[in-house]
Amino acid sequence: MKKTYTNLKDQQDGVVSMIIVMLIMILLSLTVLAMSQNATREQRQAIDRQLSDQAYYNAESGINDTIKWLFANPGAPRQKIECDPKFVDVTFPLADPMPPLDNNLDTGGINKYTCILYNKNPETIEFDNLPVDDSKTVPIEAVGPDTGAAVPLKDLTISWDDANAKNTVSGCNFSTSSPPPLPTGLPSGMPGCNVGGVRIDLASPRVNRDETIRFMLNAFLLPHGVSTGAGTLDVPGNGGYPNNQGIIGQARCDGPQPAAVPPISRTCYVKIENLGYSPGTVGYLHLRSLYNQTDVSISGVDNNNKAVGFLNAQIMVDSTGRANDILRRVQVRVPSKPQYRQAEFGLQTKDSICKLYEVNINSVTSPTAPSDCN
Repeated sequence: MKKTYTNLKDQQDGVVSMIIVMLIMILLSLTVLAMSQNATREQRQAIDRQLSDQAYYNAESGINDTIKWLFANPGAPRQKIECDPKFVDVTFPLADPMPPLDNNLDTGGINKYTCILYNKNPETIEFDNLPVDDSKTVPIEAVGPDTGAAVPLKDLTISWDDANAKNTVSGCNFSTSSPPPLPTGLPSGMPGCNVGGVRIDLASPRVNRDETIRFMLNAFLLPHGVSTGAGTLDVPGNGGYPNNQGIIGQARCDGPQPAAVPPISRTCYVKIENLGYSPGTVGYLHLRSLYNQTDVSISGVDNNNKAVGFLNAQIMVDSTGRANDILRRVQVRVPSKPQYRQAEFGLQTKDSICKLYEVNINSVTSPTAPSDCN
């Protein structure tokens, strides 16, 4: 019998092909796995974005429910500082369940708000985007931020930023001896000045008309880039406020906020000193932006230079919303009472106004307008 011998060296071509196929399969598997993981990640991110939006809306629902509840229960405790349904005053009768006792927004409990906090006497009053063509009026009533008891108000600090975050103040140099230009824009002669000002009218009802007038303050708070003497407006309250109303208060814009007030981190400030408000005195602060829209903060201190809270001005509401495993937290300031826009003036214009008055009881002839009243 003739034996046949096979040369193994001649049979290696298939092994190389098999190795190449295996490498290609491994590469394809890794590619498919990477694409699958990427698709899963994109899907998860899309779900997270959707859940984040839902959580945000759930937090807003908590805020709306809380505001509605607070307006319906004006005698509610002044603070709620814990997430569970506990108040500073635990004896308050809950006639209507306070969130989050009734916080589920769907039957499955997936959408809910999980934590509600509020403060009816915050240490600052905040206004965002205070316009130049409208105004805000807020009561000023100082209380102890921890006790809620009436305290004296010694100093009031108004601080502000540009609403569009253009906080360049190096060129701001308003004079205290000349009236400010009309608030139609920052003066062209002040390059490097992007921060507007704030007009304030502070009134405090007194025992009679003369006393009320004597304790009224009208001032234009305007930015000043570099001045160590700016930033204060001294109005000794015991003797009444200055007779020259419409004074210009130079704001300090190149230094830190006064140490005695809560940190505010605003660009410019004016501290109105020595107001002389005794405990229980209520003032009314009327605010309007000058030149540019501003974001404004208001804070104050008592006779011991301790920060005060402001009662009946704003309520700070803090709400955390949940959607599945996503949480969103929202904090807002709302007026302590529902407010409605009020007309600023009977007539307002940037142009000249021609007024014609004629009284003639013996004639019914219609008056003729002057030639320049067109």
